[in-house]
Amino acid sequence: MNTLFSDTFKEQAKKFTDPLQAINRAWVSNLERVTEYSLTTARNYAELGLKQLHAASAVKDPETLTSFQSQQTQLLSELSQMLLKDAERLTEIGNQLRSDLSSVMGQSYQQAAQPAAAAEAKASKATAKA
Repeated sequence: MNTLFSDTFKEQAKKFTDPLQAINRAWVSNLERVTEYSLTTARNYAELGLKQLHAASAVKDPETLTSFQSQQTQLLSELSQMLLKDAERLTEIGNQLRSDLSSVMGQSYQQAAQPAAAAEAKASKATAKA
């Protein structure tokens, strides 16, 4: 009797915690992707900023100033492309998390619905016999 109760409890606890563990894994994986991308992006923006500081410190006369100013237009174009790419990548990461969580929740729902469907079928058979 106690063994049956213990086994049933373990099985139900596992059914409860498995989806939570899957959700946790999805969140951690997402956090890892975002962190890795953020570090890479921060390095890229830092390199771009340092490049501009070097270019600004090289301005010595009106000709180099004009050259520097014309490079700023190119920089703004490059920067806007980087920002667009970053937004797209973060959207992809968010969509992957949504997909992972939807999959986990779908599986959890199916697992929860199976015993209910079986109980309903059993009740229907019992009612039909009566």
